[in-house]
Amino acid sequence: MIDIMDFFSGVSGDESVLSNRFFEFPHKDTNSTSEINNFDLIFMSANIPFANHVRSSLQLLSNHFPNIKSLDCGRTLNNDYRFMYQPLQYCAEKQKLAFLLGGNIDLAHTLSSQQKQKVTFVSNTLPPSDQISEQHTFLSFQRHLCEYKSLKYTDEFCPDSLSLGQMKSYPHLIEPILRDTEILYIHLNALRSAEIPGLTSAWPSGLNTEEMCQIAKYAGHSLQLKAVIIDCGEIGEQAYDQASKLVAELYWYLLEGFKMKQSDHPGLNDNISEYVVNMAEFDTELVFVKSNVTQRWWLKLEENHSNPFLSCAQEEYQQSIRSEVPERLLRHIL
Repeated sequence: MIDIMDFFSGVSGDESVLSNRFFEFPHKDTNSTSEINNFDLIFMSANIPFANHVRSSLQLLSNHFPNIKSLDCGRTLNNDYRFMYQPLQYCAEKQKLAFLLGGNIDLAHTLSSQQKQKVTFVSNTLPPSDQISEQHTFLSFQRHLCEYKSLKYTDEFCPDSLSLGQMKSYPHLIEPILRDTEILYIHLNALRSAEIPGLTSAWPSGLNTEEMCQIAKYAGHSLQLKAVIIDCGEIGEQAYDQASKLVAELYWYLLEGFKMKQSDHPGLNDNISEYVVNMAEFDTELVFVKSNVTQRWWLKLEENHSNPFLSCAQEEYQQSIRSEVPERLLRHIL
């Protein structure tokens, strides 16, 4: 039987690392396979110096989530993405949320292709067009950094994707887009360079720390979320202090979102209200669903659709009743 600790060397470091108030650590004389069932979230990192700086920074934050039990497995024995795939797959099978510090985009693509999972990529650029699929959603990409062909493919096949400018213009769309994500991949280059000096792939334009923390919180709300991958890029040692505090904040807000998670999906909870909007132009009707528990909204799709409920924002419903159906919704229903 596979033990999750077969993939890790454990945690080592000074007292600020080992006394972290957010985590428990595997017991040496206990089978970790059975022990993992006692935890909600599994924290792990690549074998990189930056990781322990994040663990130390978390010690500076107040833990408001004593009922969320987190296990810190330590550092992976191998930083190759094919090796890292194995503990993430293990956590998914055990239905435990994994947080991996130090993963990369190849790992995210492997999870997408092997597990057929919906991946949301938060980065300042897009991958090559031949690596883009309908399972992908891209947030915060900057068009001037992307290949034109990748932009065209994203526009054609990934209707929920938002460029940096679109995120700034339509912030109400970010939560519903993240609501159904299964894998969240965050490259720290999505932040503007002023937020994380020392990361050479960051640019003056980008997200600020508050916006990135909001993304982590929204992802924590997702009932489908299986893993969060943080790609640190090439962070210079001089930037470790600020960057580690930023990642610690991301983890904190992920926990806050996780704590607030509720089973409000219309497929799981019938405490809902339905609103019908007549689309005379297309000779059809739109059925919007609102949860009476959380006040969140969905658009009802055809029953034979792979996902019969599309997460949406109240603003999109309000646009629709003014006969201004948002393009994002139209692309899902037409």
